Amino acid sequence: MNVKRKKLQCLLYTLVFCLALCSHALAADDLIAWSNNPAPETSDNESIDVATLECIVEDTKHLRVTINNAYPLYEGTVTAKIVNTTSDQVQITDVVIDPILEDISVDISDLAGNSLIDKTLNANESIIAKLITRVEESASQNTKYEFTIRIDARQEVSEYEPPSGGVGGGGGGGFPNEPEEPVVIPPGGEPLSPGEGPGEQQQEPVVIPTLPEALAELPYTGGNVALFIGTALSLGCIGLVMRYKP
Repeated sequence: MNVKRKKLQCLLYTLVFCLALCSHALAADDLIAWSNNPAPETSDNESIDVATLECIVEDTKHLRVTINNAYPLYEGTVTAKIVNTTSDQVQITDVVIDPILEDISVDISDLAGNSLIDKTLNANESIIAKLITRVEESASQNTKYEFTIRIDARQEVSEYEPPSGGVGGGGGGGFPNEPEEPVVIPPGGEPLSPGEGPGEQQQEPVVIPTLPEALAELPYTGGNVALFIGTALSLGCIGLVMRYKP
């Protein structure tokens, strides 16, 4: 019985560890992805060029670029589609090339030549990225170069701004286009506030509560309810095992 309990404990500990790793991976889910619709296109300088440029979407996060039979001063171009996979705005924060090769220079922009950094994409919006690869003079003849390109992004969250104006606020308060009551000035006296004239009773001001505007949609974090429930159940089972451990 002792051996079975120890095996169960090991399985539960392993399950919790794996769920924690999966939760971390999902929490950092892709906000932006490379697309195969359409597939990346390459255009070499000359159709009879001995060097070739290949480009594939390795996964939604990485675009793999391969230059075969490269030689000094060779240049090739790639166009590939980038998609915002969320239902909110995302902003591109970085373009990561891995590994960085001394003999290869890479320029990445949109089709208009603008930098992708800080570019904002609306929900499900896509753009075409243009990659220009150049082989430096220091490169060797007939060399193969290979690297990947990753696009990092963050989700844009609109900040809540309280409504302006309203009763007691700027602009005089009250309702818009509200007629003003006449001010009664008794002989030799000071002006009376509205509602304080002869034979009238002073009325309490009516305060109309202003409903707050709807908050912006919460940012997508990639969390998974199933993983949360599974982790909770695993922790509960571990607690039971530890409680009844002799």
